[in-house]
Amino acid sequence: MTLRLRDGRVYFAAGRDYPGKPHIDQDEARRIVRENMGAFTAPLMQALRDRITDETRMVVNDYDWLLLPDPWYRGRVVVIGDAAHATTAHLASGGGMAIEDAVVLGQEVAGGGAVEEVLQRFAQRRFERARLVVETSVEIGRLQARGEPVQVQNQLRGRAMGALSSPY
Repeated sequence: MTLRLRDGRVYFAAGRDYPGKPHIDQDEARRIVRENMGAFTAPLMQALRDRITDETRMVVNDYDWLLLPDPWYRGRVVVIGDAAHATTAHLASGGGMAIEDAVVLGQEVAGGGAVEEVLQRFAQRRFERARLVVETSVEIGRLQARGEPVQVQNQLRGRAMGALSSPY
């Protein structure tokens, strides 16, 4: 996934499977990204690779994930977004899920009722959808790590995106 940011920087997400969690310094990160991008012939990818200088800052993160068990609230306290369901980038839906949490929580608060009732309604609407995103993202990562064909990964991605595009 590649996005141009407002300040002119570029967000480029790429993954690589490592057995364990090695520390990767900036020089190694730039080398790895240049190497990975070298396999692409598209002009955009070549241009991005060519713009990686020895001063280019790389952000290296693990593809960790989290799915708290239902419910995400206790008493009057609720967690939403990454605090409840952090996901890997494989489905590119983590930020969207956090925004949905906020919208649905607002809708349920506007619907009225005791705090416990509001939070219960919120949890009923959100848990399965968030689980779909987290579990699908993690499975796509596992498929990639095993070297499964892109078509298999895309079939799984397509099923999840079809479900996410349905109103709920």
